[in-house]
Amino acid sequence: MMKSLEGAKTTLATTVGGRAIDYSAVEKEVAENASAIERESHRAILQGLDIDVATVLIGGVRYNRVGRCEDSYHTMAGSVSVERSLYRASGERGGQPGGKVVDPVSLRAGVVADGWLPRTARAMSHELQRGTSREAATATRETLRLPYSRSSFERVAHVVAALSVAAKRDIEDVLIERYELPEKAASVSVSPSLSAIGGNPPSNSPSGPSPRPSALPHDPAQDEIHTRREPRANSLISRCIMVYNTCPGMRIDLVRY
Repeated sequence: MMKSLEGAKTTLATTVGGRAIDYSAVEKEVAENASAIERESHRAILQGLDIDVATVLIGGVRYNRVGRCEDSYHTMAGSVSVERSLYRASGERGGQPGGKVVDPVSLRAGVVADGWLPRTARAMSHELQRGTSREAATATRETLRLPYSRSSFERVAHVVAALSVAAKRDIEDVLIERYELPEKAASVSVSPSLSAIGGNPPSNSPSGPSPRPSALPHDPAQDEIHTRREPRANSLISRCIMVYNTCPGMRIDLVRY
């Protein structure tokens, strides 16, 4: 950290006088110095999350320490190395289904996959949804952030996507509960399909499977405001009842495919 600050002082000294300077190089140097400070800050905080005792309880299960070693954790500014303890469930052995080792640093920080900090994983996934992995890696090299390879972008994005899909139903339920109907909404059109009532045609049917049900609040001019797909019929009906109870004047239409 002190080295980064000294570098900034050295750069400042070059501004004396009236001649022009290559400020692009200055921007790059300042960014690199800032990244070095950021990495050191993360390293110190992550090291503080380590627990070095013989036995710990994780989710009510006893884990025994099996060793200590360094590993890399990946931040927005690059990777840092942190020494931490490794634990294995009591009574389990390596190579068995329950014998996987865990470390408190990753568990306490919510690390994604092999050392990716949560905000870093989110940012990498965001970059990849905007284009290909090559484009993501090229763009981040220009911004001097997320200095990782295209294969890392692909790997992290796949892991984040899998986590999102696993939690999709819970996330959607929360979004439904928090969603507030716009004041100009005048009606809700409900479109249950055969899949919602257990009569979905086989996937090899010429017409294919029926679309899932949708709830579409719209204004009197039929301009769509919001689309919400809900695959569970009883949940869809309960949402309609909730809308009716909340807004007694709301018209609820049944649309058949």
